[in-house]
Amino acid sequence: MSKHRLPLLATISVLFFFTQLEYLTRTIGSPRSGTAGANQTEGSGISASSIKAARRGLNLTTGESSGSGNKDRSIKVYKPTTDGSPNVAVCLAVKNETLYIDEHLDYHIALGFSPIYIYDNSLDFELNNSHAVFDSFTGANTSWYQSRKDIHQYIRLIHFPQSPVQIPAYDQCIKRDAKDSTFVALIDVDEFVVLKRHSNVVDFVEAYCDFRCGQLSINWQNMGTSGETNYSAVPVLKRNVHYDENRAMHGTIKVIVRVKAVADPMRWRHSVMLKDKYNWVDTNHKVHKYKFGDWRRQSNNDKPLDVAVIYHYPFKSREEFRYRTCVRGTSAHKRGEVPMCDNPGYYELYNGTTFDDTAWRHLMRMVPKYRDYERN
Repeated sequence: MSKHRLPLLATISVLFFFTQLEYLTRTIGSPRSGTAGANQTEGSGISASSIKAARRGLNLTTGESSGSGNKDRSIKVYKPTTDGSPNVAVCLAVKNETLYIDEHLDYHIALGFSPIYIYDNSLDFELNNSHAVFDSFTGANTSWYQSRKDIHQYIRLIHFPQSPVQIPAYDQCIKRDAKDSTFVALIDVDEFVVLKRHSNVVDFVEAYCDFRCGQLSINWQNMGTSGETNYSAVPVLKRNVHYDENRAMHGTIKVIVRVKAVADPMRWRHSVMLKDKYNWVDTNHKVHKYKFGDWRRQSNNDKPLDVAVIYHYPFKSREEFRYRTCVRGTSAHKRGEVPMCDNPGYYELYNGTTFDDTAWRHLMRMVPKYRDYERN
């Protein structure tokens, strides 16, 4: 037995429910299956013990920590430099990702995104499930939502079990829930907006998206696993700090869109169709024009990276990538479908050789409670 097998089984017992444990131990290394089997029930892939482990000694809900010397541990929300500035909301579709949502929200709230509309795609409304999260103060389980009262003013939680989820959730967000916002960002839990010249997203958008701009695109940088084989109760931004340039510098984009500029239908997940008088621009101020239905609307092969980048964490570890693609499935497919499982046309799992902890350093600067992970 390889040296990774025993840690793998031990970690899975913490990370996944029994049905998923049965699935993974039976199928790792097996031929690809296109649809989840009948005994693979939809579960969150999360146990109370895994959340408890993630928060032991560091209460991510309040910023308090046992034995911490940091006095200011709350989220430092970076404000725009001018009054009367527009707001930049977020449309965030999540699918059984409670393990990862704290650091994502803390990071983007600190950057000035608000409100963040969270569309929970689980059948049992996982983020508001009273048994999902361990509360270190009461010693009992509570819902993730109730555990994060400190950020309620910045988030809106919506149960959205429709499948597939991503495009319908974005459509409802832009046309109904966030219709009074100036801009919205269409990003996922595994994507982090890294700004290189601005301390907050509002100043960034005002500098690069003028009145003719309907959407501002930001390119991906795909981060590797940094050799991680199994899940560990450590923030993803600290775990995944390596990339390879030939695999990471991706033409794929995500966008921040002006709400009133969006045409109907939206059509794409990574960008939107715009009304005639608005442009798609990038951080080089270049205008991109494509015909309706052109798949290139989801990419920018100029790959501007000097102003803003989306650090994308599709893998996390070998185990977690396997769970995402072969058990849970992606948000782009119907519930129970796993066409990306062992699919060579999907992402190629890799470790990375170039060190880059930029996103992690930004998180520690903006949200001081995460500095405790450097001392453990």
